[in-house]
Amino acid sequence: MTSKTKLRTRDGDVNQEDTTNTAIRVWKAMPCYRFSLTDNPGVDHFSLPSNRSVLRNLLAALAEPRSHCSG
Repeated sequence: MTSKTKLRTRDGDVNQEDTTNTAIRVWKAMPCYRFSLTDNPGVDHFSLPSNRSVLRNLLAALAEPRSHCSG
């Protein structure tokens, strides 16, 4: 007996990238909040939490005032 299996694939690596891709779609759809997608060339995934440049950029974003929804 032979069974045919259909394989479905999604963008991302089915781990962090998959979750990130979903989160990006959600944040982009929220007009009341700032959102920026930042690339960190030369910084591998596991080095992100300890990279001084990445941390400096995150702290700068946190220091910005919150956005307000109108209406």
